[in-house]
Amino acid sequence: MAKKLSFLICVLVVGITLSMTVENVVADSHPEGLIAEYTFDDGTWNILTDSSGNDYYGTINNENWVTGLTDYALEFDGVNCFVQMPTNEGLSGLTELTLSAWINYNEPWNASQGRYIPIVSKGSIFNSGFGMFVYEDSVDQSTKLQFLSRGTDSLQIDVSSVNVDPDWAVGEWVFVSAVFDNSEMQLYIDGVMQNVSTANYPLCTTPGGLLIARGVGYESGADAYFNGSMDEVRVFNRALSNEEMKSLFDNITPPIVPSAPQNLQAASGTEKVMLAWAAPRSDGGTNITNYQIYRGLTSGGETFLKSVGNVLNIEDTNVTPNITYYYKIRAKNIIGEGPESNEGNATPIGFPSAPQNLQAIQGKGFVNLSWQRPALDNGSRITSYSVYRGLDSVNVTYFATVTNSLSYNDTDVKEGETYYYRVSANNSAGEGSQSNMIITAPIKAETPGFGLWTMMIATVLAVAMMTISRRRKGR
Repeated sequence: MAKKLSFLICVLVVGITLSMTVENVVADSHPEGLIAEYTFDDGTWNILTDSSGNDYYGTINNENWVTGLTDYALEFDGVNCFVQMPTNEGLSGLTELTLSAWINYNEPWNASQGRYIPIVSKGSIFNSGFGMFVYEDSVDQSTKLQFLSRGTDSLQIDVSSVNVDPDWAVGEWVFVSAVFDNSEMQLYIDGVMQNVSTANYPLCTTPGGLLIARGVGYESGADAYFNGSMDEVRVFNRALSNEEMKSLFDNITPPIVPSAPQNLQAASGTEKVMLAWAAPRSDGGTNITNYQIYRGLTSGGETFLKSVGNVLNIEDTNVTPNITYYYKIRAKNIIGEGPESNEGNATPIGFPSAPQNLQAIQGKGFVNLSWQRPALDNGSRITSYSVYRGLDSVNVTYFATVTNSLSYNDTDVKEGETYYYRVSANNSAGEGSQSNMIITAPIKAETPGFGLWTMMIATVLAVAMMTISRRRKGR
């Protein structure tokens, strides 16, 4: 019994030790001071999971999951889509703070509108709160990334601000961060510090929950909303260093546009051009959604023709034979279009037009046909002609093939028949349309002429006269 008890105690001790070890490993896997971490990799439902281990989950209003930096992201509509977190004691009494987020804004910046575009906030920046946001300043016509903290006294306000380069924000993922360390405020873009401002007042720590993509009372008392995608939001209860901010940025590679499609080939077909290419070396970190086809009538003069799916070959059938077409292709993902491919060109061929001016000369036991070349060979030389013949205008069927000639002598004719003829031309595309129809008169048999009969009768009479003359002399 004592042995069993000792064994159970050992198992219990080992289990507790292992449990504490696992807990320590999990705890050590998170950066120091991490209050909330939203990777946005849930991809479903209306709950935003906190992976910091603090279970500071958020509720999503009007969720719209889209492809993000590494997996999923949330796309906010700028109207009433946002994330609301419950009150968190970890946000109370803070003297330092770091906010970071990857954002991809959908609209061009427009400073003339004078808008506040919230990213992450708590409370109201106009009455007891703090927030990181973009401000379109209609006074000096600039767009600024800002962090602001305002105390219960409206005069206790600290602002850190940096102008936004309008080229990076629209349609591209950008890493933005704000740091408050009780003496100064710092703003970062893509892991690099852009501005430092003095902090004259303590950070506002009025109880309340965080908001993502919504700013309370930002627009003349009305709420403001973010229009675009957001991913990888983090909140720390300390001021991260320059090295730590750069490390956060370097840990994630945002998707970019794909590289150029490879080895574009254009091949001529019958009334079509066949295009084939290889996928880009890089999809930019996210799936290719489309290929954009560009076409022109001169080299370098291509303009947009159409968009196709994620395929590697198409046929362009909206072409005219014997005209050269030039093509380039771009790959597209959720970020946008990449660079153009090499140029390809091809000249589609077509069926020849009808032979011209079909004529017939008939004689005793023959019909001789002649014609002129088609006006158009449509990009492929004429290789032969097909002769059609019938005994009426409806039932004219294939009769003979002619090569290297613009005439045909039909000797397979019968006395008294009327013949109907057509001719078509052939090239590598196939057989073209038929010529005009020619109709012969009834074929006549060969009959002796009047002069021949006269000669025969004269000969017979001459022989008879000579015979009679000889007999008379013999008497």
